[in-house]
Amino acid sequence: MTSCPVVVVTGGTRGIGRRIVELLCADGYGVVFTHSGSDADAKALEDDLGDSGALVRGVRLDVTDEDAPARLFDLAESAGEVTGLVNNAGVTGRLGPAGIRVNAVSPGTIDTTIHARAGEPGRAARVAARVPLGRPGKAEEIAEAVRWLLSDRASYVNGAVLEVTGGL
Repeated sequence: MTSCPVVVVTGGTRGIGRRIVELLCADGYGVVFTHSGSDADAKALEDDLGDSGALVRGVRLDVTDEDAPARLFDLAESAGEVTGLVNNAGVTGRLGPAGIRVNAVSPGTIDTTIHARAGEPGRAARVAARVPLGRPGKAEEIAEAVRWLLSDRASYVNGAVLEVTGGL
């Protein structure tokens, strides 16, 4: 068990989720992240961040399983006090009366591997023409929004949907 706060990140091995895990570890959080089948990516992330001294654990989990939230939080609580959930790929959150703020980040078109895996590797660049800022977003920009929402600087933000869309 660690004394650092622990954040659960669902879908943490690629794209936005991976960048969120990296930034939170850099900020001193312990992170327990899920993945649905990318064991090699999860191991690489654990190794990369663990080498720098971060507490980071990946768990293969289908977040749609009925017992997934209980199993995930049991594992996370064994690592330390859970102070946040980044619901990047499912799992129901907890509510404000317990001191847990519930917010959402709504990303626009983000340049990640999801487009190539869906058969459209050039989609982010193609869609960028419609975005007022003239480009697709980066995973880092979404991760920064999540980082802010989890920080003390956003301590009175609750029930918000933060749109990070480049103006679209």
